[in-house]
Amino acid sequence: MGGNMAWTTEHCVGLPSIDEQHRILLDCISLIQEAVSKRAACSTIQPVLGQLENFARLHFAYEESSMRSCRYPGLAEHAEEHLRCMSDLNDLLEASHLAEVSERLIVPIENRLLEHIMNSDRQFASWLGVTGERGEEIRVLAVG
Repeated sequence: MGGNMAWTTEHCVGLPSIDEQHRILLDCISLIQEAVSKRAACSTIQPVLGQLENFARLHFAYEESSMRSCRYPGLAEHAEEHLRCMSDLNDLLEASHLAEVSERLIVPIENRLLEHIMNSDRQFASWLGVTGERGEEIRVLAVG
């Protein structure tokens, strides 16, 4: 995958609030990729990495809370994927403190996140019976 993490409608899972959160995550990774490609100082990259880590933590908690509320049977496996994503992010944060941020460290995060969105998050949406723009209504009813 590697390269441009720009969010597109291809990344939609059908749950507008989760889709918006995914857009923000992908936008953050895009900013980091751009900074790395321009050989920006790690002191420039670190604040964006911190924002990405904080937002990813909030996003994953939101997803897991939604899944718990509607008794999603795939919650445990989904939460494990979140832990792997956070581990990749932590590796990148550690590297940034050592001035070793490179495309080689960003690509695994990009790949894992895209795979997670396109497969696991879509499975959750499918389990909820989400189709098209009715997704948010169904999610609210399922977890509200």
